[in-house]
Amino acid sequence: GMLGTPGYMAPEQVVGSSEPATDFYALGVIFYELLTGHKPFLGDNIFTLLSKQTQKAYSVASALRPNLPKVCDELIDRLLEPDPKQRLQDSSQVIELLNSCKAAFTSAAE
Repeated sequence: GMLGTPGYMAPEQVVGSSEPATDFYALGVIFYELLTGHKPFLGDNIFTLLSKQTQKAYSVASALRPNLPKVCDELIDRLLEPDPKQRLQDSSQVIELLNSCKAAFTSAAE
C-alpha cells in the first residue's frame, strides 16, 4: 500500500519508489506552504493531485506573495521537480539555495 500524506508525497511514491530526493520534494511542499499559506497542489483525489504534480501545475509562490525573492521561487521549483533525477539531489545544494532565499529576504526587509 501507499504510505504518506498525498499532498506531501513525491510522484514516485505513488508507485512505491522512494529515494533521498523524495524527501526534498516534501520539503518543497512544506516550504511553499510556509511562504504562501497554501499547498502548491490541490486535488479532489489522488489522481487529480498526481496529474497536477507531474505537470508542475502550481502558481509560483511569488504570484501569491509578490515580495518574495525570485531565488525562493527557484528553490521551490527545483524541489517540486516531478522527475526525482532532475530534482535537487544533495542537502548542500538545498542549504545553499535556502541561504540565498534568506539573504534575499533580509536585504529586501532592510
